[in-house]
Amino acid sequence: MNNKFTLDNSLLVKLLNDESFIRWLDGRVSDREQKKWDKWFLENSRHRELVKKARKITTMPFVDHKPADLQKELKILEKKLNNLTKEHG
Repeated sequence: MNNKFTLDNSLLVKLLNDESFIRWLDGRVSDREQKKWDKWFLENSRHRELVKKARKITTMPFVDHKPADLQKELKILEKKLNNLTKEHG
């Protein structure tokens, strides 16, 4: 696994454990939080990719936003993504 992939996944786990980030994804934030996350989102294309992944994870029916569960689900998702990458290489 390359370093960027590992760093992105570490950040993804951190974001999924951030209540403010989850509220932003769900559209339930204060104006202050909205501005903070909107700015963060626009700063870097990697952030946009992380948001896309986070939305996929948080909308999965079996995810309940518990940190231990998110870690487990992320590993399952990583395996599936790695398999798809190998297949479509």
